[in-house]
Formats: sequence, structure tokens, C-alpha cells
Amino acid sequence: IARQLERTDFIARAMTPGELGGAGPADKFLRYYRHSYISGRHTTFPLWTKEVLYGKFSDTHPANWGIIVEFAENTSLWTARANHGTSHRYDREVPIIFMGKGIQPGVAPGPARTVDIAPTLANLAGVSYPKTVDGKVLPVP
Repeated sequence: IARQLERTDFIARAMTPGELGGAGPADKFLRYYRHSYISGRHTTFPLWTKEVLYGKFSDTHPANWGIIVEFAENTSLWTARANHGTSHRYDREVPIIFMGKGIQPGVAPGPARTVDIAPTLANLAGVSYPKTVDGKVLPVP
């Protein structure tokens, strides 16, 4: 099923549970998805619709086979205004702007991730937070 899905021009990669749970060689898509894969968790991403969200999808849906699909770059099948969660660069890297009293204009060097926002805001506000969070304090000018 996965290989058949990959024959379409709008699907970049279809990953099976065996590939996702394995430790063998991985292409860029498989590397990213392995980080969040949990064996046995039913997934419908990204081939979901309103019906899928309510558990009313057909027996032939790829999710029934544990297949996760990565669409080709700049492909969208949604009528929604926004989507997230692909492994393409435009979904992994987002601009973050901090402004307000005590923050000087400038650009902080290095990459930033969305998980860095909460610890950075907590640090700016002088609020303690668990040091085990998945994120770091960004160097705000």
C-alpha cells in the first residue's frame, strides 16, 4: 500500500510501521517521523478529514495499516486555512519575534524552535519553570 501511494505525484513518502519502528537506514522523512512515532498508536495524519477525526473512515484508509504519509513539498489537500506537522523546512522552521518593554531590537544568532518560546518567555518574566522542558532559553537582545 505504501509503495502504491508513493507512485502519486503529490505524495513524497509513505512510511510503514516497520520502517517507522526500525533502526535501519532512513531518508530525511523517515528520520523526522521516527522521533515522534509510538508503536500501536493509531494515526490518521496527514490523510485526515472531518470524518476521520470522528473515527468514521473506510477500511481502506492508509491509517488502518499504520501508514503515515508525507505530502510532496507545497502540497495541500485541505480547505482549512492552515496546516502543520510536515517534515518540510517551512513547517519545521518558524520565525519567532519577541518585543516589549526591556527587549532591545536585534537578531539573535542561531536556530530557534517553537518549544523554545515558553522557556524564553518564562525567563524574561522571571518565572521559574521545570528545567526538563523540551526547549531552551533563547538569547533575546
